[in-house]
Amino acid sequence: MIPPNGDPLATKLALLPDDPLDPRAASRVLRHARAVLVDEGRPAARLLRVWTGVLLPAVLVACALFYTWGAFRTLREIYVASR
Repeated sequence: MIPPNGDPLATKLALLPDDPLDPRAASRVLRHARAVLVDEGRPAARLLRVWTGVLLPAVLVACALFYTWGAFRTLREIYVASR
């Protein structure tokens, strides 16, 4: 194995055991993984995924379009209306 070069994550990974887990530890890891997956199925987690994946980008695009529209309207009033 190549020794880690001061990377904390690589150092932690290098400290992991190479032997397979005993059945009790494997069962504990499996229970923890299932609990995390079940927790992600809650309505709040789904709402968070929808917010970050769809709604927030849509709000940001709408704000950018509104700002651009207002900027062009202001520029038109300043430069076109003064002629």
